[in-house]
Amino acid sequence: MTHVFALMLYVGGNLIEPPMYFYKIETCLYFARETVRRYGTMETQKHFGLAYCVPTVVDPDKTTVY
Repeated sequence: MTHVFALMLYVGGNLIEPPMYFYKIETCLYFARETVRRYGTMETQKHFGLAYCVPTVVDPDKTTVY
């Protein structure tokens, strides 16, 4: 078991499953920042994106960790 950071991504209030896992918080935060970047105007809440990183424990033999 290894401590990693899970990228939790919500689009339009819905959690996108499964989360992505990263060894480094800097990498997780980079992808969190870039996945919610929007260009133009958001006309409805269904286009709203929210992303953050949470620490968790996974088995790297059974889970892909970047």
